[in-house]
Amino acid sequence: MNTLFFALQTIPDTEVGRIRYQLGDLHDKGSAKAMFHHQQQQTGSCNLPHYLQKIITLSAIYSDDQGETTHYSWAGDVLTEKEILQQFSQLVEKHLPRLVLWNGDFNIPVMRYRCLKNRVVSTYFFAESEAQRVVNLQSVLSAYRVDANTTIQNVSVLLGLKASVSLEYQAVWKAWLAGDVATLRLFCEQRVLNIYEIYQCYLLVKGGIFDK
Repeated sequence: MNTLFFALQTIPDTEVGRIRYQLGDLHDKGSAKAMFHHQQQQTGSCNLPHYLQKIITLSAIYSDDQGETTHYSWAGDVLTEKEILQQFSQLVEKHLPRLVLWNGDFNIPVMRYRCLKNRVVSTYFFAESEAQRVVNLQSVLSAYRVDANTTIQNVSVLLGLKASVSLEYQAVWKAWLAGDVATLRLFCEQRVLNIYEIYQCYLLVKGGIFDK
């Protein structure tokens, strides 16, 4: 089966945050700080809700029926979020692949909210049968037990792979403000490579590399 592996990176959607939290014309840095503070007060964590996550990098590896791979990478230094979503959605709609990702509980809702905000047509992500075409690798490997979940970095180390650097959410935001998009793109590209390699190991131990 043709398969598409993908990973994304997000920052606070300060445009929506200013409206949601009535921040007026506060600049992006100040708006994000206020959003983090509000979330910390409400939940004890600075991780913002899915709908306030703006996609700034997205990387993918497409593997066809013969196992040939093609790598894709989009970033917000040259593309708008809408353009990133459009190009990724066009790739998905063209091949109708199985989607493999690490944290589907985060990525899939984010994709849906951001497509909704940007008015990007994505029949694949909004299909009723979408769950049958998505492999949430983190959940699969943990046997769908939350207490058994671990990070992609830990599984990469377990398998002897080159693990991507772990970036905390606010560190991503600081890198974005500093204009260091190259680091964020590299992080995303390494992450999707780890997802690809972990999935190959998963196919091997469950009964064979070729998953028809």
